[in-house]
Amino acid sequence: MEEKPIGFLLKKIRLEKGISQRQLSKNIGMDRGSISQIENGKTSSMTIRIFLKWASGLNMTPSDLLDMVTLDAEISDNNELRSFIFNDYPNLGEEDKDWIRRTITMVRERKAERDKYNTE
Repeated sequence: MEEKPIGFLLKKIRLEKGISQRQLSKNIGMDRGSISQIENGKTSSMTIRIFLKWASGLNMTPSDLLDMVTLDAEISDNNELRSFIFNDYPNLGEEDKDWIRRTITMVRERKAERDKYNTE
């Protein structure tokens, strides 16, 4: 899996949520040029403070935004799963989100266990 700069993933999420750079700029108090530089990977100035502002500007919790960025990197070629993650996941309750996180952890652990035996 190719690792993308976080800005590319944040841009994808912003576009999927239908939020313009102008609106995000107003929401987080950052000029559009800086937003563009982050989204296009032309700067590495993404700090925790900026990430927290970005989450707020996208009407998301920081945890949900981090989950979406992480999941997006893993599901970039699965449209059905992407649709669920970006359209349905944000509206789930915390209990359901926790269940999904635990399921993902279990799948990763199973894969790691299989990989361990397949390489021996």
